[in-house]
Amino acid sequence: MPKNDFDMLSYTGPGIGSITGPGKARFRGSVIYKTSLTGKLSALNNLVGVFEYEMDASVNTSIQVWEWK
Repeated sequence: MPKNDFDMLSYTGPGIGSITGPGKARFRGSVIYKTSLTGKLSALNNLVGVFEYEMDASVNTSIQVWEWK
């Protein structure tokens, strides 16, 4: 059987946001990551973070996530 060379990560991220100008938006919220108990991403299992997401009028986006300790 071939070795699986990828990990899977899922998350939930409820947040709240608003329109900040024509075509612009900003959202803030929390995120909880879930992954398998083994693999490269296993350290992220059950990690909780807070995030800020922004989008400009050209649909350029950025997101920052900080670990909640």
